[in-house]
Amino acid sequence: MNNVENNKKIAVQFLEHIVNRKIDEAYQLVNMDGKHHSPFYPAGFSALQKGMKENDGNIPEKKLTVHQVIAEDNMVSVFVHLALKPYEMAVVYIFKFKDGKIDELWDCGMSIPEEIKNKDGIF
Repeated sequence: MNNVENNKKIAVQFLEHIVNRKIDEAYQLVNMDGKHHSPFYPAGFSALQKGMKENDGNIPEKKLTVHQVIAEDNMVSVFVHLALKPYEMAVVYIFKFKDGKIDELWDCGMSIPEEIKNKDGIF
């Protein structure tokens, strides 16, 4: 498996671990000296990991459906449907890899409205 395909696999595996409440396992895929860009947590992957662990019990029912995984060089984007009862979101995660580990992470998402007017859907 080449680096691009391996990075795609790692990005999806990271998200699956988070949703399946395996946060420590997810962070084994991360360069802990890297960066995340969440505005909700202090800088550093340790702070993000701690925040995810603290919030994990608040949303016990989570479901992740991966719709697209796009990769080029050391960057991977994953477009997902994230069901966090009682609400659902469409989210794009962007991962930057270094030496086979997640080195930088961005995410942006939107809530899925109850009524979707676009016949083509969100996904």
